[in-house]
Amino acid sequence: MRKKNGMKRNSRCRCLGALLFLGLCFSGSACATGRVHGQTDLLAATAVGEARCTDAAKQQLKPFLVEWDATDRAQFEALAARNLVFVRYEGCSLTVLDGCADDAVPGRYGLYRPPIFTSGASEHVEVRNEDELYANLPLGAASFGGNVRRGEALDLTYYVSGVASATRSSVGEGDLAGNPACVEATHFVYQYHLGAFSLDVQSEAKAKLGASFKEAGAGAKSSHEQGSLKTGGKLDDCTDTHQQISCRTPIRVVLRPLNQAGPSYPDAAAPGAPVAMAPPEETPAELANALRNSARDKERLGDGAGCLKDFTQADAMDAEGAANHGWLFVKAYCHMISGDCEKGKALFREFLIVTDHNKELSDENIARQVESTADAKCPSSTGTTPEERATRAIVTIAHAAARRPSSAETCIAEVKANEDLMVPRTDQSPEPGGPDILARAADCLVRAGRCDEARELWNRYYLLNWPDLPVAEREEYAATTFNGLKCRPK
Repeated sequence: MRKKNGMKRNSRCRCLGALLFLGLCFSGSACATGRVHGQTDLLAATAVGEARCTDAAKQQLKPFLVEWDATDRAQFEALAARNLVFVRYEGCSLTVLDGCADDAVPGRYGLYRPPIFTSGASEHVEVRNEDELYANLPLGAASFGGNVRRGEALDLTYYVSGVASATRSSVGEGDLAGNPACVEATHFVYQYHLGAFSLDVQSEAKAKLGASFKEAGAGAKSSHEQGSLKTGGKLDDCTDTHQQISCRTPIRVVLRPLNQAGPSYPDAAAPGAPVAMAPPEETPAELANALRNSARDKERLGDGAGCLKDFTQADAMDAEGAANHGWLFVKAYCHMISGDCEKGKALFREFLIVTDHNKELSDENIARQVESTADAKCPSSTGTTPEERATRAIVTIAHAAARRPSSAETCIAEVKANEDLMVPRTDQSPEPGGPDILARAADCLVRAGRCDEARELWNRYYLLNWPDLPVAEREEYAATTFNGLKCRPK
């Protein structure tokens, strides 16, 4: 590649040398000097661009995602449905680290609360030069820099319909220790904004030319030559409450850098230290109680690890509250959700015993309640038998399907995580088994309006559940019963 470039430069010099007699090149050194200046300008432009990107990485922590395509957005939404999203952010480059997660324990590093939808309003961002490009759309510097340098202007129109926030206010590098897929992480997505946008380009030069003609009275009406570079969602649907499903695509993220000093302590400082931003009149017991309420909130959202960290800090500053057995069941749930199922079962058993003041529960009754709670809270990956794994997967899918909107990605993930259980059913097959996971997941996707995917899972369910039926008969039954589910695409 280096030789080819050299050949091109030398050819240009020879061409200029051939034109000396026309007075277009006054000496051999002039040709060389021009080439050096060109290289210097290129290096200078590159250095300036790198400096601008470095500044953006420090100052612009709310970048727009206008250069993403539909696949990028779908991947982001799939990740955000089950885990906090971690990225490598270098100002003009944002790389989503899709492997920085624990597939066996969703939410190990944090989760996102359900989006809060607002009335919203249409906003505009204009980009007329490179300074404005790096300041407003740093991630689009590579994609749209050429447009700006050609004298074209960019006009971003966007509408924010909702915001999803993380359950963690901070994440430390120590939280990600041991996961090689997280080594390059520099930031995590604290919030992501949902809505729609349209990025248009217009020729600034032609607009000025049209205006000049108009002022001179010599031309027809002036106009910008405009075209669409990128779109996401449907802006026209954002003000229609019945069509806002098309106004819920990720268009912007709020990034927070990872803490470099070990694990983080969500919403507070290290154990034993006062909580940041806390009113001075609050006592340690009151602060601890706020942390325990925060832990309960995280448990309900499925952030077991974040819940346990809140409890660790609360118990360190309030020993009396730590001895309160009323919180035992929440701690038990959080251990289960975080993947430490045996610890969670032990704590829940302890909770049942210490709160059974009249000694009405038998050992068998306690064991049954412990197991049913574990099936409801523990990830399917923690199951020790196929039946346990299938049961926990089905419960997880049922909870996901009941959410509004349905968390379809969770249902799909449970199918993938238990793919080894998807075998034809026989008289010796465990109950429940892989086919039952498929049936529940198909129902989940029906609720989400993802009909093609739901039909595929439903057909697989029939294939595995009735493997001995004639093909035509099985396919007819599958089609008839699926139609009865009345899936409506969204």
